[in-house]
Amino acid sequence: MRFKEFATVFTTLLFALLYLFFFTPSLTSQHPAYPLAWDHHHYMYMAENPLFEFYISPYSWRFLNPLLAKLLPFSLETNFRLLSFSALLGASIFLYLLLKAGGFTIILSLFGALLFVSLGWATSYNLYNFWLTDSLAFFFISAGLWAIYKKNDLLFLVLLTIGVTAKETVFFLAPVYYTLKTSRIIEKSLLLRSVLLAAPAAAVLLLLRLAVPSLNGDAEYVLSLPPDQREMHVYTFEYMFKNIALLRLNEFGLKDLITFTTGTFGISLIALPFLFVRNNYKSFLRFLPMFLLSLFSIAFAYNTERLIAAAFPVFIIMSTESARQLIKRFPVPDILLLILPVILILFHGIKNAYVLSYLLESLVLFGFLSFIIFTGESKNKLILKLKRYSDKFR
Repeated sequence: MRFKEFATVFTTLLFALLYLFFFTPSLTSQHPAYPLAWDHHHYMYMAENPLFEFYISPYSWRFLNPLLAKLLPFSLETNFRLLSFSALLGASIFLYLLLKAGGFTIILSLFGALLFVSLGWATSYNLYNFWLTDSLAFFFISAGLWAIYKKNDLLFLVLLTIGVTAKETVFFLAPVYYTLKTSRIIEKSLLLRSVLLAAPAAAVLLLLRLAVPSLNGDAEYVLSLPPDQREMHVYTFEYMFKNIALLRLNEFGLKDLITFTTGTFGISLIALPFLFVRNNYKSFLRFLPMFLLSLFSIAFAYNTERLIAAAFPVFIIMSTESARQLIKRFPVPDILLLILPVILILFHGIKNAYVLSYLLESLVLFGFLSFIIFTGESKNKLILKLKRYSDKFR
């Protein structure tokens, strides 16, 4: 990548995230929700105390982010905010790089990266609750996928192995290595290679669970902790399946289906792939294990949207492919595609919402598509000038 290209992409994504950063209220010590017994207290406690001396799972196994926050030279709050913002910026940059590696043009790749910034449950929420490990997990997911696209197996192995110490969600990349590369259902040599590359990360996950005990149900230990650290439920498969998974299954309905789709990714990231299903279904099938694992993860956690958001790459890639097909049929200047994610980002900041109202986003998307269609054959001097400018970035 040329320096000018990198500087342009970096600056654009930086300012987009800075805009959200300044318009998104943060869960600082002055925020009214700060005293609530949420996850942020656990990660803060981990950063304030010696490594591996906190035994409330699953937080205790996600040590990378608190460790980095401990090592940085600023206040703990500033360190966590800096880590979250930097990780989201890094995730958007690697998303741009993997789209470029996937054959998209500079502007189309930037379109996809800006769509990620507009994904409220991935960015705005983590700028709000910056104490969480999700931002760092998204960074490793984007970087790991880029390593797959660049056919750098060693880098993929390293990123996957380190990434699972931030959050186990990163391991959802493991089956995607196989599905992205295979040309048939069973390809033994590739399957073996996939297993070997995932083995170190799997070993780290297992070792963490063996070395750092889960004492959530140990009354003596829990009562020895500060009040905001006390979680008495036993963190076992049986407990989570009975109290979360079965409850979700029994109460599943249309509302949940909406939550899993547009409630997480918004109207645009769900609707755009459907505009060109024939061009997108293969990508969806290749990323299906990651999407299913993201859905499966909510069976063992009380959160929903922010967990499903880990499947963001497939919806970004399919939406970017749809944008490519759109300008093939309606030959507008590529740069006009950026209107959609920019407007979505602006509204996310103004509305301070993780998902825009369905009516508002539907109107934005409809207006964008109408503009692209009616501008496609325009002979307007400005449009022609923009076409020539866009051609420089192909």
